[in-house]
Amino acid sequence: MTSQKLLELIDLTAHAHRTVRTLSGGTRRRLEIARALVHNPRVLFLDEPTNGLAPHTRAAIWEHLRRLCQEHDTTVFLTTHHLQEAEHCDQIAIIDHGSLAAEGSPRELKAMIGADIVTLRTDDDAQVAEAVHRLLGLPTWTGPGGVRLRTPDGAALVPRLCAELAALAVPVRAVTVEPPTLDDVFLHHTDRPL
Repeated sequence: MTSQKLLELIDLTAHAHRTVRTLSGGTRRRLEIARALVHNPRVLFLDEPTNGLAPHTRAAIWEHLRRLCQEHDTTVFLTTHHLQEAEHCDQIAIIDHGSLAAEGSPRELKAMIGADIVTLRTDDDAQVAEAVHRLLGLPTWTGPGGVRLRTPDGAALVPRLCAELAALAVPVRAVTVEPPTLDDVFLHHTDRPL
């Protein structure tokens, strides 16, 4: 890839003739990535490569890294605490205190958790949490976001859940179903908060 194309990819064309010390933090980060890519490496080590970048720049960098891997058979090793970055990887290894806690593709790791998170926003979270536990036998927890519970198929549970809770005098304002995230996988395998 030519230097000009690389500058365009990383959105640095307008800064091509500026000195590094005059660049903002995000622009410097993009320059670091461009420097790592300039020689078309066979193996590339990146540490939180898109941290602090604008969404359009992040998307362009991930697209280039995908093409680099596919077209040039480049292997990219990524280290990150931002697990959204790890979603772009083919394989993930979760390392906790120097030991391998889990490994697999993002899909495989999420499947290990195997449970959606259902969140209920109500006018009385404590009463709803107790009712869900009593009526459905599911453990719940409450927090600022509402009543939460884990279930293998959240979408299938919602109609039954709403029917069971209809008898309560407490209105359910909203129900959301979220599949497991890599953050959930990390917390599950390390058994401690991020």
